[in-house]
Amino acid sequence: MPKPIIEINDFKGGMTLSDKMGRSDQFKIGEKLDFGSRPGKLAPGNAWETMTLTGTSTIPTGFNAIVDAKKDGETYFAGRDTKIYYKNTPSTILMSTDSDQTGLIRDMVEFDEKLMFLQNTTLGIKDLSAATGAGYTFDFKTGFANKTYHPIHIAADNNAYIGNGKYVGKATTLDTSTDVSTNALDLVDDWNVRALADFGYRYLAIGANYGSESAPINSKILLWDREASTWNDEISIPETEIKAMKYESGYLWVWGGKSCNLYVVSESSRTATKMFSFSREDPQYIHEVYPKAVLSQKGTIYFGLSNVKEASSDKNPAAIYSFPADPNKFTLNLIKKRNGYDERYYSLGLEWGTSGSVGDMIHASVYDSDATKYYLDRENLASGEKFYKDNATYESFTYSAPTGQQIIAEAFGVEFDTLPAGCAITLSYKKDNDSSWGAVFSDFSTTSAYEKIIKKYLRCNSLKLRLAIRGSVSTATTRPFIKRIYVLGGLTSKP
Repeated sequence: MPKPIIEINDFKGGMTLSDKMGRSDQFKIGEKLDFGSRPGKLAPGNAWETMTLTGTSTIPTGFNAIVDAKKDGETYFAGRDTKIYYKNTPSTILMSTDSDQTGLIRDMVEFDEKLMFLQNTTLGIKDLSAATGAGYTFDFKTGFANKTYHPIHIAADNNAYIGNGKYVGKATTLDTSTDVSTNALDLVDDWNVRALADFGYRYLAIGANYGSESAPINSKILLWDREASTWNDEISIPETEIKAMKYESGYLWVWGGKSCNLYVVSESSRTATKMFSFSREDPQYIHEVYPKAVLSQKGTIYFGLSNVKEASSDKNPAAIYSFPADPNKFTLNLIKKRNGYDERYYSLGLEWGTSGSVGDMIHASVYDSDATKYYLDRENLASGEKFYKDNATYESFTYSAPTGQQIIAEAFGVEFDTLPAGCAITLSYKKDNDSSWGAVFSDFSTTSAYEKIIKKYLRCNSLKLRLAIRGSVSTATTRPFIKRIYVLGGLTSKP
């Protein structure tokens, strides 16, 4: 029996988004994979559902924020069309209201048992004790600057802070409009607040860009104790602009620059460390991570990478990604994508689940500018749904023969934990300069099997493997766990 010329038996390192570079436990790219539940083994992650607007098959707009309101238990969506929507059923939304003020809904949060939302120059509120379509005051507070970004953040001191151009506003309650200041902190002229986050309990982190909103020339993170008349400290980011920020478990994560490179700053430090660089093949286009397209859940941070052009989509597609909140355990995972280019992930939001009924579900607002169509996607975790029914895909590095030699492949195999009923496994390959994948075997689903091996002869200079794994389509939580992928064969001299 030939020996393995390729053997992959550890997947816990996640993706590198590189065709040839990475640790022995990493792989090039995947989608909807779970490599953390049983470290070293590979399984399908959560399936996804596309939602609709009740009464039509299309979502009419994108959403700049998604809020699961604790007060009334409803999930609200801040429309880019002056409207606010709410979740009607697990798979549909309805319009809640249409504001009589100018501008799309820039941001929205739950604060002081109300919905609080910003438009061009006005702050509106909704009394969450009223019905889903009632209780709105659209011009509760006026006098805000007309800016593209009006981020709102509920800080560790339980006050709401508002990005307002060169100012940071502050709301202590929403009893009256006098409880809201439009200019609690002045950053001086030509600075614009793009993102807000905590920096431990002591500071508010202000992600500010200098110059025009559309073409800034410098950026800083300003640390403010929320009381002083000026900011107290600064963190430099070696990028011309800050896109988004998220604080979690002692670390501030920052997306910055035209490529949306990822940085981290420890709460005990003032130095930003670059954790990941995204590829931008076309310098005329600028990647985006929108301020509310980031969230954290159970020690994991999720973000949506947007506006990737087709030339870069094979390196790092437009998609929802995740990574552990601990930089010492950094691994990248691709959670969900569509075609991988020209999409804009305006926001991610989390709907908290009910034990035994509905899981904690991520929702994503997506605009496909190539198809000129909006989508509202959510994790497939509602009651009665099949959690792992989507194909999850894994793609290996390219394995190349040494100079002057070729790969001889004689058999391909996959080992796994005992295969549950209703699950399926598919293995494919690309050799040399193939443009499409060739099948080794498809939809293997023999219940209780633990290995699938196929004799197949190939002679090639390079070889790449692709695995598709699917959980049960009949039971909610049954899924396969892959232990090993291998190719039997050897090397031979080139003719």
